[in-house]
Amino acid sequence: MDQIPGKRNREEVFSSPDFVDNKRPCQVNSDMSDSDSSMMDSPASHTTSMETIEFRDTLLKTFQSKEVLSVLCATVTEIIRPMIREEIERLTTKNNMLEGAVISLNKKLVEKDKVILELTQRQDRSEQYARRNNLRLSGISEKEGENTDNMVIAVAKSVGVDITPQDIDISHRVPKRPNTVETPSRPILVKFVSNAKQRLLLHSRSKLKLVPREKKAPKIYINEDLTRPRAVLAGRARKLVSENKFESSWVTGGVILIKLKNGDVKKVANSEQFEELCEATIPKPSFDLSLELQPADPDAEQ
Repeated sequence: MDQIPGKRNREEVFSSPDFVDNKRPCQVNSDMSDSDSSMMDSPASHTTSMETIEFRDTLLKTFQSKEVLSVLCATVTEIIRPMIREEIERLTTKNNMLEGAVISLNKKLVEKDKVILELTQRQDRSEQYARRNNLRLSGISEKEGENTDNMVIAVAKSVGVDITPQDIDISHRVPKRPNTVETPSRPILVKFVSNAKQRLLLHSRSKLKLVPREKKAPKIYINEDLTRPRAVLAGRARKLVSENKFESSWVTGGVILIKLKNGDVKKVANSEQFEELCEATIPKPSFDLSLELQPADPDAEQ
């Protein structure tokens, strides 16, 4: 069949480049921004925003109403009241348990303190008993190459007590104590073989006042060898005597004796007894803190 002039065959039309180009899908410009695309839906978006604003305003007005707030508070209170009550009961039970545990621990602590105090006092008594044959001689000048046994014998002879080297178990200068002021002469610690010689020399120490000594020479003192706690008590007793709170004080057999203003004599062997005595006889005792923190000089006159 002859082709009509001016018309094209279907195959030619479908296969032509122009038809193929026209069938290609339309590509959207990737450079289009989100705002440009949202503008396409701007009427619906505007409606939604208006509805949101109206809902917010309505909600705010609702919560500004006292009636609504009252109902809301009552509802919330009704919900959380059982929870709070349950939590309070739980905490109360736990607190009661802890209080019981604390009371029990306090009782145990008091009992342990009593045991510690008893053991401390027992140790102090044992240590003092071990020193029953000891004496401290202070005020004797130190010399290089000295013989402390001979010095003790010389002091005993000056007060009329006969002591031989066989009566002395051991004698030496006491070691230097750290953090203390150096003294011209350290005391001599002597241990006798028997307590008889120790007591004989101790009872004769009052005669030292009659012994002539060189001018400006230090006084010589003979004292019992006390434990550290008892030396502190002796120092505190002497201080109260100087403050006119007690009449006098002295040491015998490791026990501090205190004569009160009314003439009564009390024995003190530990700090507890000393505190009880002060509370009973002195209205408001005032102790120097340094005497509490530092041991008294055991070589001062007892």
